[in-house]
Amino acid sequence: MLVSFALPGAALASLPTRAPVEFASTPNSAEMSTEDATRKVTMNYGTTEAAARCQASQLADTNGGGSLQYPVKGLYTFNTVCSWNITVSPSAPGMLLSFGWMDIGIDQTACEGDALKLSLPNGTSLWSLCGLGDKTVSLPYNALTITFVSYNTYQGGGFSLKYSPATESTKSIDIRTSNGGALKFPPTGNYSNNERLYWLVGSNQPNMGVRVTVHAKNIEFSPLCGFDSLSFYTTNARLMQKICGTSTGPEEFFFNFSPLLLVFTSDEDTVGSGFYLTYTFQKLPTTPMPPSTTSVQAKSSPRPTEANKCSSIYNPAPSSSGELLFPASGLYSFHTSCSWKIDTGVQYAGLALTFHWMDIDNVTKHCRGNSLTATTMNHEVLYEFCGKDDTVLNATFPLSSIYLVFTSTSKYQGAGFYLTYTAVSNPLPSALEISGSRGGALQFPLTGHYNSYAYHEWDIATNDTKKGIRITMERKDIPTCSLASLKVYTKNGTFLQRFCGSSQTPKTFDFAHHALRLIFTNNGATPGDGFRLEYRFSKGKTSDVHAQSHRQQTR
Repeated sequence: MLVSFALPGAALASLPTRAPVEFASTPNSAEMSTEDATRKVTMNYGTTEAAARCQASQLADTNGGGSLQYPVKGLYTFNTVCSWNITVSPSAPGMLLSFGWMDIGIDQTACEGDALKLSLPNGTSLWSLCGLGDKTVSLPYNALTITFVSYNTYQGGGFSLKYSPATESTKSIDIRTSNGGALKFPPTGNYSNNERLYWLVGSNQPNMGVRVTVHAKNIEFSPLCGFDSLSFYTTNARLMQKICGTSTGPEEFFFNFSPLLLVFTSDEDTVGSGFYLTYTFQKLPTTPMPPSTTSVQAKSSPRPTEANKCSSIYNPAPSSSGELLFPASGLYSFHTSCSWKIDTGVQYAGLALTFHWMDIDNVTKHCRGNSLTATTMNHEVLYEFCGKDDTVLNATFPLSSIYLVFTSTSKYQGAGFYLTYTAVSNPLPSALEISGSRGGALQFPLTGHYNSYAYHEWDIATNDTKKGIRITMERKDIPTCSLASLKVYTKNGTFLQRFCGSSQTPKTFDFAHHALRLIFTNNGATPGDGFRLEYRFSKGKTSDVHAQSHRQQTR
């Protein structure tokens, strides 16, 4: 699998140096030399026939690869068709094309004009390339026909590429550029039964997100995408999105991290023509460093004025994302109460908060001192954040707008917090979900009852494989166990525990696994209030499953 997206320096050095640009006009037959005439290619665009000059710099090497540059100098001509056949060793698992540059066509989204077309020797069309910039293309074939086509609207510098045997097996067409790429699986025909393929896409720049556009898909449909599917994961195996079914219109997904792991799976039954997607990288907001000041625990402090005690850096951008830094500098004040409205302005969307650091209190349980409280627009409490943590904490709400209310007492002063937020619409969140390096919380549904027919899944995991996971089921209301339940599985699908029934008494369960998958289903039972749980990563793995009851505690 390819994980780098800019051509290595060594590979660039081995490509031909681009010749100075010389403007050229379309030749006519009278101006062509005898040698040029032997390369004449006739093309019929309605009533237009034109001669083409297809002289290229083409070199082969002893490793079954080579290089190709067209044109040798200057710009390519109008109304041109040129073809080249390239091959690598038959024993290679595929072919890798590394473009040093490309300047073919302008303002094209589907390469419908000037283009470099890739096909199999038997004429089966695979892909069209155009535009500017460097590209890396991986294909599961040892022989390829490259056809250059130009019309009469643009003259560019053409292309320079190096082709070589692939070092790793691939079943797809995988195109990488410094700005994004494309993925088509399978390249032709239908995918096979019992497939399982992985792709990792990411930027070579720090602090980037990935925007994926699925242009077409034909993947066996099931209500829960349980048969065939394309899934999107974090690199620590947390499922973010799963798709299946058939569509020809674009579907867009944004993931606020990079790299992104794509996994395609199929079962032993129906097959389809797969999917075609493109992806781009988007810069995430820059994270301010935590203030250099030190948190203090004191008994008194000068009371701030109302005008400055809630000073913050609050930047709600119109693009459904923003950031909040409080306080703007130094430590927050005693006896402070500040509130902010976080509103993405996006209908039918959820809200994702990312806390890059927080220093709110030295109490981490139940937030009984200083706290940052998330509420609905009706001021219903959703969750309380507190404690001190320099690691990332993520919170996802199935609401497009919330209030954040910060309150402090007279016992502790800290550096506050810095967070960024963005709208989440694909998929629309179904639950309040909190996750971080120390653990998190999950509440489903956020308010009201779940539906009569429902399926939702969540992954919780730590990167430390020596740790286990402790789940505290704080409350549950899932009647009719035969039809509705929350089940816990290992990442390889081994069943561990089922939660159903009704209880307001917290109970703790230990699992000797660093990664778990939680799946809630309701197949027609009377809806209930759902559940709320917290989880922590234990220092050492324990055996499955130890349960311990606790007195009911209110968060």
